[in-house]
Amino acid sequence: METLLKEFISEERVIPPLFKYKTIPFEQYKKIYKESLKPEFWAREASYLIWERPWTKLVEGDPPAVRWFVGGELSPYKNIVGKHAGTWIWDKVALIWRGEDGLIKTFTYSDLDQLAARYSGALRALGVGKGDWVMFYAPPTPEVIALMLAAVRIGAPFEPVFTGFGHGDLAMRIEDRRPELLVAVDAFPRKGKAIKVKETVEKALKLTKHVPKVLVVQRMGIDVELIGGRDFVLDDVSPVEAEEVVVESSHPLFGLHVGYDDGLGFVAHGAGGYLAQTYATTRWIGLRPRDTYFCTVL
Repeated sequence: METLLKEFISEERVIPPLFKYKTIPFEQYKKIYKESLKPEFWAREASYLIWERPWTKLVEGDPPAVRWFVGGELSPYKNIVGKHAGTWIWDKVALIWRGEDGLIKTFTYSDLDQLAARYSGALRALGVGKGDWVMFYAPPTPEVIALMLAAVRIGAPFEPVFTGFGHGDLAMRIEDRRPELLVAVDAFPRKGKAIKVKETVEKALKLTKHVPKVLVVQRMGIDVELIGGRDFVLDDVSPVEAEEVVVESSHPLFGLHVGYDDGLGFVAHGAGGYLAQTYATTRWIGLRPRDTYFCTVL
């Protein structure tokens, strides 16, 4: 659903609820922190997730090569979105997105589920399957967020790359990660100017030996060069059937490149461990189903 910003503007003053219930004494914080250093603490936190198969071993290996909830299997997508089907949350607004140009889009959990299901079919049509990396060089528009969820749904780990990085940084990440697919937008507005993302992608791919397929999300409707057999426009891809997958706990959910003294290195977060930590964090900071979480990211 799309609307203009002016339709959301009101003179009504909104008073947020007290946040006192979300605070704890420092002594209690120290107690929880001390407990969190024990693996058994995380077994309790992970029990809040939906597991298709229980783990046989809590933790294995030494940092940084550690595997959590070994042998356990779960559907990351079910734990993020699908678990809300059939509840009142399913018809609740899940995402409110506002662009620099004043455009606002809102999606319920049901809307996001339908979009992610359709986009997972588009990813499968482009040859992306379980274990294939998908790289995102795009701002977090609703379509891009839904594509990330689509990747999660079919077991394809993804890596977001900040659009502030130039073509050289993007090329290094492509060569290192070797994704099956690179998702980009045609362009996006920043301070009134069009940042032509697809042009940066072309410059990056001239520097790489590994050349992935490129999926273009139309953000501003700018004409872009499309290379036959390599480049595809999201709206033109005909989805195929794509089932939601169950993965082993250590299956990579997503990854990032990080900078070290000797250059770039990449990390990959296992599905079970990352979801347990994320879910625990949302509870600790006091998020409730009726709350709205604000994030400003470009």
